[in-house]
Amino acid sequence: MDERNDYNQIPEQPKEIEVTRLEVINHAKNDKPIGRILTLYKELGDFKSIELCYQDGKRTLKIFLN
Repeated sequence: MDERNDYNQIPEQPKEIEVTRLEVINHAKNDKPIGRILTLYKELGDFKSIELCYQDGKRTLKIFLN
């Protein structure tokens, strides 16, 4: 598999980056709607900052909006 399409890999990311939009997109085969299910914008005041936290041996990703 091409590494660019392996979504199970967690690439090294800068510790701090400027995120202005958060999107959650469902591509899974489940009972949730397919496609974009959440979009939040910093410019609209939906959040001031985003913090990502990996837990459970990187099996859980938590997103904290401040």
